[in-house]
Amino acid sequence: MLETVSSSQTKESSGMATVHHWSPPPSPYLKINSDAAVSVAKNLSVLSAVCRNSTGEVVRWGVSFLHGCINAEQAEARAVHFGLQIAKDLRVAGLICEMDVLNVANRLRNPCAADDYLQLLIDDCLADSVGMDVRFQFVKHDCNHVAHSLAKWGIFFGRSCVSDGNVPFPVNELVTLLVH
Repeated sequence: MLETVSSSQTKESSGMATVHHWSPPPSPYLKINSDAAVSVAKNLSVLSAVCRNSTGEVVRWGVSFLHGCINAEQAEARAVHFGLQIAKDLRVAGLICEMDVLNVANRLRNPCAADDYLQLLIDDCLADSVGMDVRFQFVKHDCNHVAHSLAKWGIFFGRSCVSDGNVPFPVNELVTLLVH
């Protein structure tokens, strides 16, 4: 039996004002939503990222396997990094990176000198965003359904991939439902 642990089970709440539904970025920005699904039974995490434009259209998406990582917070930070990597060659004014793990978002927005493995992953994200207009923000899980579903889909798909355009069925139905 496949035992999966959603990283949303490790999410924190705060008194910060947060968005409760996905909203498109202002033009000409792209919005990257990232998430991770952890499979303890398979000893791996699947990272996902979805890049969308101001009309909500999917520009690029991807899933990536991370063997040996079952720490949800670390997988989430790696998912943000993965999103930055797949969006790097897209020519846009800036990126808005949304994630649903408060600690990761806070550390990206307010870098600290923590001495732990998560900080190394945060530093990788920040290094990849040098010279770019990148905004990191925390969103409720409700705003991250497409990336979350894509990560779950990736567990069953069984391989890493990056593609331009529509996300695979049945995840594509969420894009239509959540934008229109």
